[in-house]
Amino acid sequence: MADPAVIPASRNALVTDAGLKVLIAGLLAYWGACALLLPITTSDSHVYNLARLLITERAGFWQSAAWNSVRQVIFPWTFDAVHYLFLKLGWGTALPSFLEFVALLAIVYQLVAPRFGSQAALWSVLTPFSMPTIMLQATTSKNDIAVVFGVGCWLLAMVRYQRSLHWIYLFTAALSLAFLSGAKSSGLPILIVLVLVTAWQLRKRRRSFLVFAVYLAPLLLVFGSMETYYLTWRTYGRLPGPEQFVRDSVNQDGIRGGAANFVRYCATNLSAGIDGVDCRSGLAGFLEGQCRSLLAGLHLQNAGYRRDLNDGNLLFLKNGFDSGSDYGLVGCLLMIGSAWTVLRPKANRLAWGLSVCGWLAFGLTCMSLCWTPWNVRFLCLSFMLFGVSQTILTFSGHPAQPFWKPALLGMLILWSAFCLPLQCGQRHPIELWNSVAAREQVMFRQRLEVRPAYQEVLRLRAGSAAPWLLVAGENAWTLPFLMHSELPWHLTPRWDQAAAALHGAPTDGEVYALVLNTALPTDLPFELVKSFPLSTYIIRLKSPGG
Repeated sequence: MADPAVIPASRNALVTDAGLKVLIAGLLAYWGACALLLPITTSDSHVYNLARLLITERAGFWQSAAWNSVRQVIFPWTFDAVHYLFLKLGWGTALPSFLEFVALLAIVYQLVAPRFGSQAALWSVLTPFSMPTIMLQATTSKNDIAVVFGVGCWLLAMVRYQRSLHWIYLFTAALSLAFLSGAKSSGLPILIVLVLVTAWQLRKRRRSFLVFAVYLAPLLLVFGSMETYYLTWRTYGRLPGPEQFVRDSVNQDGIRGGAANFVRYCATNLSAGIDGVDCRSGLAGFLEGQCRSLLAGLHLQNAGYRRDLNDGNLLFLKNGFDSGSDYGLVGCLLMIGSAWTVLRPKANRLAWGLSVCGWLAFGLTCMSLCWTPWNVRFLCLSFMLFGVSQTILTFSGHPAQPFWKPALLGMLILWSAFCLPLQCGQRHPIELWNSVAAREQVMFRQRLEVRPAYQEVLRLRAGSAAPWLLVAGENAWTLPFLMHSELPWHLTPRWDQAAAALHGAPTDGEVYALVLNTALPTDLPFELVKSFPLSTYIIRLKSPGG
């Protein structure tokens, strides 16, 4: 039997509906300003997510010579392609993620309010603002929120279809699944699971499922980033990509590795809510030690890691940056509360179902991916589900609910939501000003060593017509150098390509090469112009006839 709708009285509410709406509007305005003003800050975007868009612009997509990173080829790019216009404008590169986040909040409100009332719905909307990783991902050019958005759209479409049986909702459900699978490779297992769930939901309407499948097939071709899979096969001869790279990305230890990763993800998300860019409480180091001991006690040592990681260098970052944050104190409490809810299925069937789904998504991440310290962002879907589950239980106005529970959780959510920007490395209020006054400084914050090379390249190229080669390694920040469309580059990621490019260079001049994160040539004569950290150099080459 379904849970009855609960429409709570608001007279005992910690904050009125109007007050919650004002708070949400204020938070949306602040984070929206971050999405609009901040430059591209995420390392992955500089290396492959957005860098490949400009490589495609210069060298074309159906080629295998200009890519300097495996990830530029093999990872789906449907969501990345949405950023092209903003990349050319130079502003608002995080707006796609932020707009998806806003739409996701609207979906949550629409699904919760009719059944549990406006208080539960508004607190469900407010809760994500208190979780660092969710807000950081909602204001970055990465694609993790895109997967959560796709799941939310699919859920809304299926709910609407069950109510109206209108075909348009089968189409939007299929479109949502196609988009999330094309946004991120980790969306593929979610696609498979949700297709199976859709089949189960439509088991009594086989014709409806057939219509859904007919919609899904062409939508996957258009939005599922199928072109990247074909390019991967054509470039590497294997559909997943180079064997060693794939092995380094997935959990190689089966259930044992999944169990070890489960322990690590639970441990790293225990939080006091005070760690961030300017505060190191020591909790991360304490949790690392306790986690090592627990893994040893469970005989799970060194299981589930990427090849270069192990228990000896286990690291919980909690540093306030988008690749190294947790879900804060509120996220920690939601995780624990959802674990308790799973054990109490009779308390509220919907909350129980959301908690179970959150933990299933959590387990899917643990089983499929190897552990790295910056993979916490893959749990955004789980923590969104935990948040809705626990706010339904806490703020739905159940007569047996003591007032202190919603009051305590509500105060923690409010405190965390308004303190969060102060704990973030690149979402601090000062960074909004710096995004206008010192934009270059903000852009290089996550890899300061690249900035001197960037400035030197611009200085040397001012007023010079000399040809420049770009020789870049796997993890090179190529995006800043490619963003200057008026500066031509010969994209030669390998030295044999650079040698071939020299033969086509003018014979009466010099040729420069920017070397990013790779070794200097051993078989080409060169003059070192300047060296920088991270195996970065500017060198001068002579063309064969020069």
